[in-house]
Amino acid sequence: MYQTNLRATHQQLIGISQIFPGNKDPETPVLNRFPVPVVARYIRINPQTWFENGTICLRAEVLGCPVPDPNNIYYWDDRPVTSDKLDFRHHDYKEMRKLMKKVNEACPNITRIYSIGKSYRGLKMYVMEISDNPGQHEVGEPEFRYVAGMHGNEALGRELLINLMEYLCHEFQQGNPRVVRLVTKTRIHLLFSMNPDGYETAYKLGSELSGWAMGRWTYEGFDLNHNFADLNTGLWDAEDNDLVPHKFPNHYLPIPEYYTFPNATVAPETWAVINWMQRYPFVLSANMHGGELVVTYPFDMTRTYWKAQELTPTADDLMFRWLATVYATTNLAMLDDDRRLCHYDDFMREGNIINGANWHTVAGSR
Repeated sequence: MYQTNLRATHQQLIGISQIFPGNKDPETPVLNRFPVPVVARYIRINPQTWFENGTICLRAEVLGCPVPDPNNIYYWDDRPVTSDKLDFRHHDYKEMRKLMKKVNEACPNITRIYSIGKSYRGLKMYVMEISDNPGQHEVGEPEFRYVAGMHGNEALGRELLINLMEYLCHEFQQGNPRVVRLVTKTRIHLLFSMNPDGYETAYKLGSELSGWAMGRWTYEGFDLNHNFADLNTGLWDAEDNDLVPHKFPNHYLPIPEYYTFPNATVAPETWAVINWMQRYPFVLSANMHGGELVVTYPFDMTRTYWKAQELTPTADDLMFRWLATVYATTNLAMLDDDRRLCHYDDFMREGNIINGANWHTVAGSR
């Protein structure tokens, strides 16, 4: 149980005080509503009950909408808004598919929609290809892919890629020289939702009734960011035994045999992406996650197996650091020195980039 008090100032109590029930289960939120709409500047939340040992653990999210300040001479209607003709909203599976079709019809000469497989519940994993010759691999033209929605409830990456699809189509038609160069010199593949089942689960419940884990994993319970084959251990063992490169390749690592066994716990979504990577000669890719504002680069797994954090660079460390820095220094949110931290790590001290293994080790990432 907890009590809420609404105030116009630190001292002025508005008069609405309400006691709400909570829940001991941290994964099952309880939605409570105020009896009447109210305008307040501050809200104070006081626990009313405790655990038997006397400890308090309380998490509350307040859902509301901002209203204009009557003391502010600048009206909200005069605030600058974006001029981009983009569909700024969350898209469920059907809406995403409709928008892909709409963009494909608007730019049929540079777009192609294809599927790389199906989720456990049968949803197709659609990709939008953007290129001046869609459907064709051109010698010397790099193939690039963006992937989002590996964790189904991390919606931002999905919407960013959807907006990128719209933007590239619109700006190509307008003759934007930078976009024209991208489309004609690169074959771009956008996978908006690697975990469509998870997204639909979280989308239907809504943010106010979903715990942080709802929709994160697949319908079968797989964390796709840990579900790929561990290729690092085999390479490092071969290096320690002087088997590289004459007996063990270090440029195209084979999938371990155990990973292909019928009883291997590999999600269909994971196999779809693996087969996709084997069909297309991608030279670079990036994966969109939510939760932190940082760019990570390989390796994701520590070389010392028992360490949770350890700087573990690749042979191409300078290239990866440069790529990460280019992204971080052109992202306006990352450049804002006044922004608050997402959680506890201050990545601004490192230029908003970090070696993945030096943050936290992840085996079987992609």
